[in-house]
Amino acid sequence: ALSLFRSMQQLRLQRDVIAFNAAIAACSKGEQWEVALQLLVDMKHLKLEQDDISWNAAISACRNGENWTAALQFLSGMMQSTVQPNVITYNAALNACQYWEHALQLLIEMKQHHTPPDAITCSAMGKSFSSILARERGEDFSSFVSRAAPMGLWSLAVD
Repeated sequence: ALSLFRSMQQLRLQRDVIAFNAAIAACSKGEQWEVALQLLVDMKHLKLEQDDISWNAAISACRNGENWTAALQFLSGMMQSTVQPNVITYNAALNACQYWEHALQLLIEMKQHHTPPDAITCSAMGKSFSSILARERGEDFSSFVSRAAPMGLWSLAVD
């Protein structure tokens, strides 16, 4: 898909938002977050409107490429643009998170932006906390909840 996209320019064919989004989605499947970033930059230079599909695909490319910091940077870039994150955006970022603190912060941001979590959000949070805490601290998700509850973090995120 990326080679087809590149050949469009050589053939002097118009590359529109749909073509760019398809190329960024291909980056997600190929774990090529750096290429996804370059495509977003190219869109901006060509004065093409990046939409939620553009940003979500780029965040997914980071997730699949196991680069959680880039995923959070893409989310931050999206928030600075005219495009607002949606539940798909947050779910992609949550699935990329390597640290429960970042995942919890994303859940809080969802609440602040009036983006209700869905079943995928809950699944991503459960997986994130369970695997991360088990790996890093020898804890499971239920022990995290019991630890976070007195701090008010969990209720702040899910209320």
